[in-house]
Amino acid sequence: MRASGFIDLPQQIKKKKAIINVQNNDQACFAWAITSALRISVGLPQRTSSYPDYNTVADFSEIMFPVKLKDISKFEEKNTSISVNVYGLERQVSYDNVTYEVVGPLHYSKQKRQVHINLLLISDDDGRTHYCWIKNLSRLVSSQRSLSAHQKYICEGSLIHFTRPEKLARHKSDDCRKIRAGVPGTNVRVNKFAESVLENILQFENFEKQLRHPFVVYADFESMLEPIQGSEPDPSKPYSLKHYAHEPYSFAYYIKCSFDDNLSKLQIYRGENAASIFIQKLE
Repeated sequence: MRASGFIDLPQQIKKKKAIINVQNNDQACFAWAITSALRISVGLPQRTSSYPDYNTVADFSEIMFPVKLKDISKFEEKNTSISVNVYGLERQVSYDNVTYEVVGPLHYSKQKRQVHINLLLISDDDGRTHYCWIKNLSRLVSSQRSLSAHQKYICEGSLIHFTRPEKLARHKSDDCRKIRAGVPGTNVRVNKFAESVLENILQFENFEKQLRHPFVVYADFESMLEPIQGSEPDPSKPYSLKHYAHEPYSFAYYIKCSFDDNLSKLQIYRGENAASIFIQKLE
């Protein structure tokens, strides 16, 4: 994923006044976002004319514009006093109401340095993407974590919030920095047949031993996302944050007969009590 050109922020995000979104007309939105974080604007902060040339602010040599996420590490290598995190926006649709939630980090710096910058990477329907500077991460994400008006301390690695700085410090030292999700890559591994295969490709094995079932049911539900408000978690204990409840409103299932296709059947339902009606119809 790489960023290019200017994209306006969704109104829900814009009204939080937590982001400086420079209106660049080139491919260097990453550089302008970095510059807006490092220099005070002499005019309107969203205008490129309010800042010096970005090449005088940081070292962007050998950085190709538009900047891909994977190339941010190169920028950090060239600028040893600067670290960068990048977050994204996820669109949520519930009952024709569109909201946006900050997700990530999409890029998480290996080490927080003397100058640390948080960026937001947004996209439009044409597939274009754009970087902008997150001036206040807590203000940006607090409302999606809790409706409380009290000050919150946000973990940049997990976007979990805490009510006291000592709780955040404990989370960073005991949890966040010790948990890592590994994503399979394109490295080659050797399977049990001594064949070289890519580690990110999964295949069925011994499928010739499968027994044919007389009937198979394929089912799928569609659900609305209902926001839920939970109590403040205890950071000294393991916990999960619940933001939405899935309320099913429709389903479809297909009964496939292996010996007589006349017995195969498709059933579709839309309406209330979808889960209980699904069970009733199968019974």
